[in-house]
Amino acid sequence: MNKFNSEMGNNSSSSFSGKKYSGIAERADFTSHGPKHLPTNWWQHEEHQYAVAACFINGVYVLEHDRREGGIGERALAPPWWESFGYVLLKELISPDDDGIFGAIYQRTIHLDAPETPFLVLAFRGMVTDCDRRTVLNMPFGGLAWSNNFKVALEAVHRLSLLCGQENKIWLCGHSLGAAIGLLVGKIKAKGGIYLDTFLFNPPIVLDHLGKGVLDLFKNTTFINPLGFIAWNMFVNAQKEAVSSDAGQKAFQNLVKWQPRFLLNPGDFICSGYIKYYHQRDMAKIPLFSWPNWMPQLNPTAGPQFEELHLPYVTPSACLILNMAEKGAGECHGIKQWWDDDLILEYKHHGHRTEIVSTTIICALPLAPNE
Repeated sequence: MNKFNSEMGNNSSSSFSGKKYSGIAERADFTSHGPKHLPTNWWQHEEHQYAVAACFINGVYVLEHDRREGGIGERALAPPWWESFGYVLLKELISPDDDGIFGAIYQRTIHLDAPETPFLVLAFRGMVTDCDRRTVLNMPFGGLAWSNNFKVALEAVHRLSLLCGQENKIWLCGHSLGAAIGLLVGKIKAKGGIYLDTFLFNPPIVLDHLGKGVLDLFKNTTFINPLGFIAWNMFVNAQKEAVSSDAGQKAFQNLVKWQPRFLLNPGDFICSGYIKYYHQRDMAKIPLFSWPNWMPQLNPTAGPQFEELHLPYVTPSACLILNMAEKGAGECHGIKQWWDDDLILEYKHHGHRTEIVSTTIICALPLAPNE
């Protein structure tokens, strides 16, 4: 562990805002709100992995909560969210914009005889701060790829990939805005042939219902906003630079092999567009991005099969994991639903030009045996 501590540094934020932050308070205490039904030796079950990944992400939310509320030492609420699973906090990822904690790197401290167990975990939280909100508003125009948080996350993943090598498993996971960061980072690494186990909880579908979103966004920004055409080109160019600087046949072949997990709730309008996108794409047997000649092109020389290489928030292959359990309107986008013990999961595996495979698992999470 010393090797990673010395390489990654330890820059825990000491800044504290007196502003009261209550958005996370209702699920900050692991003893009251954490999963009590998870056995410690079920890593081979994917449903267990989803729950633990969600807890790692919630740990980042609570880290930021502790920072704001002065939760240090015995008052800190965050540590049980990773220590309960045999991990330590290796590094906090700090936003250069507001000193907020937007991500964390965890390292396993105990030996587990389970190859599914990651050695390192990178987790990114969703929207909390005003800077986060500005990033979300700018996402359709490439704002995420320009953001300082994305640059910090990408640098952390690059360094950990070099330090760990292929022999140590790394998880990449995020919720909401953090899922968008994870998707963009994971896609860049996959294009280079490095595949991280990726868990994307409730990622925002940036081009609202992507099948028509590209055209709608272009029309709206062009005809409503007098600077729309410039904004559109800025969006295209930003994503080309951030995601597709080495676009080509090899990059696409590499990307097809990567199948991130999209954990979605059909009742969550923020992320449910992914369900429609992949369904329509597979029914059509081609990507949905055959752009008209009069629109700015991401790559005029490439065929339509390369559009998923260029657009940052979709991938040629994906595993959609849908939570079909009944949830209230305020719960559909929440992270807590993924460690609840009432999960009803439906799986949809989408490969590049392959048939969809769908299965349903009811009450997927195994219960801890009674002592």
